[in-house]
Amino acid sequence: MVIFEKKRTTIKEIAEDIVKGARGKREEFDRICGFVRAFHYRLGEWETPASETLLKGYGQCANKNNLAVAMLRSRGIAACYDKISLKLRFREYIERYDKDLANQIPEETDHIRGRAYIEGRLIVFDLSLDPDLERGFA
Repeated sequence: MVIFEKKRTTIKEIAEDIVKGARGKREEFDRICGFVRAFHYRLGEWETPASETLLKGYGQCANKNNLAVAMLRSRGIAACYDKISLKLRFREYIERYDKDLANQIPEETDHIRGRAYIEGRLIVFDLSLDPDLERGFA
Protein backbone atom coordinates (compact mmCIF):
# COMPACT_ATOMS: atom_id res chain seq x y z
CA MET A 1 0.00 0.00 0.00
CA VAL A 2 1.74 3.16 -1.19
CA ILE A 3 -0.12 6.44 -0.94
CA PHE A 4 0.94 8.97 -3.57
CA GLU A 5 0.15 12.64 -3.23
CA LYS A 6 -1.54 14.49 -6.08
CA LYS A 7 -0.64 17.86 -4.55
CA ARG A 8 2.89 17.96 -3.23
CA THR A 9 3.39 21.72 -3.10
CA THR A 10 2.74 22.15 0.61
CA ILE A 11 4.80 19.12 1.53
CA LYS A 12 7.59 20.24 -0.79
CA GLU A 13 7.59 23.82 0.55
CA ILE A 14 7.67 22.68 4.17
CA ALA A 15 10.42 20.16 3.41
CA GLU A 16 12.43 22.95 1.78
CA ASP A 17 12.08 25.09 4.92
CA ILE A 18 13.13 22.20 7.17
CA VAL A 19 16.31 21.45 5.22
CA LYS A 20 17.48 25.03 4.60
CA GLY A 21 21.21 25.19 5.20
CA ALA A 22 21.64 21.41 5.39
CA ARG A 23 25.04 20.14 4.29
CA GLY A 24 24.07 17.14 2.20
CA LYS A 25 21.30 14.61 1.76
CA ARG A 26 22.06 12.81 5.04
CA GLU A 27 21.48 16.00 7.01
CA GLU A 28 18.28 16.65 5.03
CA PHE A 29 17.15 13.12 5.94
CA ASP A 30 17.94 13.70 9.64
CA ARG A 31 16.07 17.02 9.74
CA ILE A 32 12.97 15.66 7.99
CA CYS A 33 12.92 12.60 10.27
CA GLY A 34 13.23 14.82 13.35
CA PHE A 35 10.34 16.97 12.15
CA VAL A 36 8.03 14.00 11.53
CA ARG A 37 9.08 12.12 14.69
CA ALA A 38 7.84 15.09 16.76
CA PHE A 39 4.26 14.52 15.51
CA HIS A 40 2.23 12.79 18.23
CA TYR A 41 1.45 9.11 17.77
CA ARG A 42 -2.29 8.50 17.56
CA LEU A 43 -4.16 5.55 16.06
CA GLY A 44 -6.28 6.38 13.04
CA GLU A 45 -7.01 5.49 9.45
CA TRP A 46 -4.37 3.57 7.51
CA GLU A 47 -4.83 5.26 4.14
CA THR A 48 -4.43 8.87 5.26
CA PRO A 49 -2.68 11.05 2.66
CA ALA A 50 0.61 12.59 3.75
CA SER A 51 -0.83 16.10 3.30
CA GLU A 52 -3.60 15.29 5.80
CA THR A 53 -1.12 13.94 8.36
CA LEU A 54 0.88 17.13 7.90
CA LEU A 55 -2.19 19.26 8.63
CA LYS A 56 -3.28 17.18 11.63
CA GLY A 57 0.18 17.03 13.22
CA TYR A 58 -0.31 13.44 14.39
CA GLY A 59 -0.69 9.93 13.06
CA GLN A 60 0.08 6.27 13.50
CA CYS A 61 3.07 4.41 12.05
CA ALA A 62 1.71 4.32 8.48
CA ASN A 63 0.75 8.00 8.52
CA LYS A 64 3.97 9.36 10.00
CA ASN A 65 6.30 7.22 7.90
CA ASN A 66 4.25 8.00 4.76
CA LEU A 67 4.68 11.73 5.44
CA ALA A 68 8.44 11.28 5.85
CA VAL A 69 8.61 9.31 2.58
CA ALA A 70 6.69 12.08 0.75
CA MET A 71 8.97 14.78 2.19
CA LEU A 72 12.13 12.83 1.40
CA ARG A 73 10.98 12.18 -2.17
CA SER A 74 10.22 15.88 -2.58
CA ARG A 75 13.92 16.47 -1.84
CA GLY A 76 15.08 13.92 -4.41
CA ILE A 77 15.87 11.23 -1.84
CA ALA A 78 14.81 7.73 -2.88
CA ALA A 79 12.41 6.52 -0.17
CA CYS A 80 9.64 3.99 0.35
CA TYR A 81 8.10 2.07 3.20
CA ASP A 82 7.50 -1.55 4.03
CA LYS A 83 5.19 -3.63 6.18
CA ILE A 84 6.17 -5.82 9.12
CA SER A 85 3.71 -8.27 10.69
CA LEU A 86 3.67 -8.02 14.48
CA LYS A 87 2.30 -11.15 16.07
CA LEU A 88 4.59 -11.74 19.02
CA ARG A 89 2.76 -10.25 21.97
CA PHE A 90 3.04 -6.68 20.71
CA ARG A 91 -0.19 -5.73 22.47
CA GLU A 92 1.09 -7.13 25.77
CA TYR A 93 4.30 -5.12 25.37
CA ILE A 94 2.40 -1.85 24.79
CA GLU A 95 0.02 -2.64 27.66
CA ARG A 96 2.88 -2.31 30.16
CA TYR A 97 3.19 1.35 29.19
CA ASP A 98 -0.22 2.48 28.01
CA LYS A 99 -3.31 0.33 28.67
CA ASP A 100 -5.66 2.61 26.71
CA LEU A 101 -3.45 2.44 23.63
CA ALA A 102 -3.02 -1.32 24.02
CA ASN A 103 -6.80 -1.83 24.05
CA GLN A 104 -6.98 -0.22 20.60
CA ILE A 105 -4.38 -2.58 19.08
CA PRO A 106 -5.50 -5.99 17.77
CA GLU A 107 -3.69 -9.15 18.87
CA GLU A 108 -2.04 -9.35 15.44
CA THR A 109 -1.27 -6.19 13.50
CA ASP A 110 0.97 -4.76 10.82
CA HIS A 111 3.59 -2.09 11.34
CA ILE A 112 4.87 0.34 8.70
CA ARG A 113 8.43 1.67 8.69
CA GLY A 114 10.43 3.58 6.09
CA ARG A 115 13.51 3.05 3.95
CA ALA A 116 15.71 5.62 2.26
CA TYR A 117 18.70 5.28 -0.01
CA ILE A 118 21.26 8.00 0.71
CA GLU A 119 24.86 8.27 -0.41
CA GLY A 120 25.02 4.62 -1.45
CA ARG A 121 23.50 3.29 1.80
CA LEU A 122 20.08 1.89 2.65
CA ILE A 123 18.71 3.40 5.86
CA VAL A 124 15.74 1.77 7.57
CA PHE A 125 13.82 4.21 9.77
CA ASP A 126 10.77 4.18 12.01
CA LEU A 127 9.27 7.50 13.09
CA SER A 128 6.24 6.04 14.86
CA LEU A 129 7.11 6.99 18.40
CA ASP A 130 6.96 10.65 19.32
CA PRO A 131 9.36 12.03 21.98
CA ASP A 132 6.81 11.56 24.80
CA LEU A 133 6.26 7.88 23.92
CA GLU A 134 10.02 7.32 23.56
CA ARG A 135 10.57 8.68 27.07
CA GLY A 136 7.78 6.43 28.34
CA PHE A 137 9.39 3.34 26.79
CA ALA A 138 12.88 4.17 28.07
